[in-house]
Amino acid sequence: MIQQLVNENDEILGSRGEIFNLKLPPVSPKDFEEELVENMLHYNGVGLSANQIGKPYKVFTMLHEGEPLTMFNPRIIQVSDNQVLETEGCLSYPGLFIKVKRPSTVVVSYYDKDRNNFQGYFSELSARIIQHEMDHMLGNVFYETASKLHISQGKKKRKINLRKMKKDNHVLIRKQ
Repeated sequence: MIQQLVNENDEILGSRGEIFNLKLPPVSPKDFEEELVENMLHYNGVGLSANQIGKPYKVFTMLHEGEPLTMFNPRIIQVSDNQVLETEGCLSYPGLFIKVKRPSTVVVSYYDKDRNNFQGYFSELSARIIQHEMDHMLGNVFYETASKLHISQGKKKRKINLRKMKKDNHVLIRKQ
């Protein structure tokens, strides 16, 4: 079921997510995974955290090597010292693209919908997506750690980007 993306000013984006109880799940983990993947693909995202569709759980989905991967209750347990500066955008902040420095690799512990525990090593785009979605689950704005200069540049270009997106008939989030 397609959900409305929450507005960037919605308090759920600034709140820490709740552990998703896989022993007594609040909703079917399989159905929840399907809903996250369906919404991520509908909005043309490469990642989507549960709170972006109004669900307060520590769960996200992402495209990893071209396939959806959903992580329940993920924890980053190791990051590389090597930092990479890349431009990031976010479905909840349409038209806003900011250069953010992040570790190039991460090791993550997570569960799948069947309560299986995994530990995975992720690099490059996958590592960046994981860190971005983890920011959502911790109630952080994706560009919090960016330099003031990069934030300023991104915000200045945002109006132009929004006009272009509207002209190109991209999906925009309604102001609430």
